[in-house]
Amino acid sequence: FYQLHSAPDASDEIYRQLERLQASGKLRYIGVSLYSANNIRQVLADDRLDGFQVAFNLVDVQPYRQCREAIAKAGKGVLIRSSLKSGLLTGKYAPGVRFDPERDHRARDMTAGEIDRTLNWLESFRFLEQTEGSLLHAAARYPLAFDTTSSVLLGARNAEQASVNFGEIAERPLSRESLERIERVQRELGIGRVNPLRNLVSRLLH
Repeated sequence: FYQLHSAPDASDEIYRQLERLQASGKLRYIGVSLYSANNIRQVLADDRLDGFQVAFNLVDVQPYRQCREAIAKAGKGVLIRSSLKSGLLTGKYAPGVRFDPERDHRARDMTAGEIDRTLNWLESFRFLEQTEGSLLHAAARYPLAFDTTSSVLLGARNAEQASVNFGEIAERPLSRESLERIERVQRELGIGRVNPLRNLVSRLLH
C-alpha cells in the first residue's frame, strides 16, 4: 500500500507514475496520508486512490468518525495512525509530565497544554485497565472496533512490544460494553464535537 504524505492534491504526473508502478505489479494499492474531512472527501471521490491513512484514537476522533458513513459507501481502505497518540494513551504518563525538546518530538509536536489535556482526559478512561487489561490494549483496539478500519499502524522498539502489538492486541476485539462506555465518556468530555459552521466554511473554501 504505497501512500503519498498529505497529498490528495498531488499532480497528475505523480499519479500517472504511481499507476504505472501499480500496473507493473510493484504496487498493489495507492493512497495518501491526510488530516482533514475535506481531504477524506477528496480521496473518496478520486478513483485513482484505493484508500488513505488518518489519525484516530480515544481522544482524537475527528475527522474519521464524522466521515465513516461516506467511507463505508466508498469501500476504500483505511489505515489508522496515532492510535496511542505518541505513547500518551498507554497509561505510562501522568498530567504534568514534560518531554525534552532536544530529544523528544512530543515536546515539539504538542504544547504543554495539549499534553496535559490529553492526560487529564485519559484519567476518565482508566476503567479500560479492568475491562481490556491495559490502556495500551484498549487504545490500540479502539480503532479496530469500527468496520471501516482496515488496519492499525503500530510501531515496536523490541520483541516484547512486537509481541503485544501484533499478538495480544489482535487476540480479541474491544468489548461492546467497553466501546459503549468509551463513547459515553467521550460525549461527557466533549470529545469529537463537530462545529457545523466550521465544516460549512471548510467545504466552501475547498
